[in-house]
Amino acid sequence: MPSTPSEPEPPESGLGLRDELYWILPIGITLVGGVAFLLINQNWGANVAAILALPVEVAGVVFAVLTAKGVGGLGGARKPRIPRNRRRITVYLSVLILAVSGVVYYFVREPDPYEFLSGDVRIGYVEPGYPGWHEGNGLGRHGFNVSVAQALLDYFPKMTSIQWVPLEDNDDRIAALTGDNPVQLVISNFSMTEARKELIDFAGPYFNDVEGFATHDSTAETVHDIHRVCVPSGSTAELRLRKLGYDVVVEPTLRACFQRFFSGSEPDLAVSTDLAIIQAYVGSLPPDKRKEVPRFLSVGVEQYGVGLPNNSPKLCAKVNEALSQFLRLGWSNAFKATLGQLGLKEIDTVHSIEHRPERTDPCEPAAPWRK
Repeated sequence: MPSTPSEPEPPESGLGLRDELYWILPIGITLVGGVAFLLINQNWGANVAAILALPVEVAGVVFAVLTAKGVGGLGGARKPRIPRNRRRITVYLSVLILAVSGVVYYFVREPDPYEFLSGDVRIGYVEPGYPGWHEGNGLGRHGFNVSVAQALLDYFPKMTSIQWVPLEDNDDRIAALTGDNPVQLVISNFSMTEARKELIDFAGPYFNDVEGFATHDSTAETVHDIHRVCVPSGSTAELRLRKLGYDVVVEPTLRACFQRFFSGSEPDLAVSTDLAIIQAYVGSLPPDKRKEVPRFLSVGVEQYGVGLPNNSPKLCAKVNEALSQFLRLGWSNAFKATLGQLGLKEIDTVHSIEHRPERTDPCEPAAPWRK
C-alpha cells in the first residue's frame, strides 16, 4: 500500500517575548542587583562602574554583530536568518549606543588633578579679604589663606601661578565653582558644612575655629546674654542665629558690621562670625579701638576647607595630600607670620580650640545620583 505523503511542516515561527524570558529575566535581575550593590558601596562603586562601562558596551556591540551575522549556533537546528535590514538596524543601534556612551563618559569623567591644576590656576576669594587672612594685591598679597594657596602652588608641579578672582560676598563662593566661567578652587574661610557638601566638594580642613561674638557688654558670660547680632551675608552664623531666635542684622561684609559696632549708636549690637576672623580683625585695629571690644564669646565648631567642583574625589585626594604636607611642615610658620602677628594663638585655651587640625577628612566619593 503506497505511503501517504506527509504534509509539509509549517515554517518555524519566531519566538515571542515569553519564550525569551528564561534568559532575559536572570540577566535583568543580575543587572539590577549589580547596580544596587554599587550604589550601596559608594566608596568604590562609582569607580568600578566607570571602569566596567566601556568594556560592557564593547561586549554588547560584539555580541550584537555576531548575532546579526548568525555566528555561534549553540545547539539545536539552525534558525532562519534574521532579515538583512533588521540586522543592520541592530548593528547601527548598538554602535550608536556605544558612541553616545563614549561621548558622555568623555565629558563627565573627572579630569586628571595635575592637568586640572596646571598653568595659571583661578582661585576665588571674597573681596575685601580679612586682616591676617587675605590682604594686599599682586605680589604683595599676604595672609593665612594666601599661605594655603602657596602650599598648593608648591605641591602641584604643573601649577605655575595663581589668578586670584575676587568675589563680592560669601554667597558667591559656591556660585563661583558651579556657574559660568567657574574658578578651579575657592580659598576664603570656607566652612565645611553638610548643606554646602550637597553642592560642591571640599578638601581639608586646614583650620579649626569656633563661632565668635564681639560685644560691648563686659558682663556677658555666655552667648545667651546677647540678643542682637550683626553678621556678614552668607556666613554660617546667619542661619544658625536666626534658628536660635536672635535678632539678626545682616550686612554685606564684616567691615560693615564693625562700622555699625563702633558707631556708638547701637550699644546693644554684637558682631558674630568665626572667632579667628573677629580676633584678627580687632587685632588689626588701633589700640584705642581694641579697648571697645572688652569681651569675646564663642560657641560651636567651624572647619575651613578648600572649595572644589562637585564630584571631584581624585582632585580632593590630591589637594588633601598637599594640605596634609602643609599641616605637618608649613602650618605653624604660616600661622605665626600672619594671624600670630595679630595676637592669635595656635591653641586658644580661653575658648578651648586648637586651630591646627590633626589631619584632613576623607574625600567624599563621586555620587552623581545623590548630587
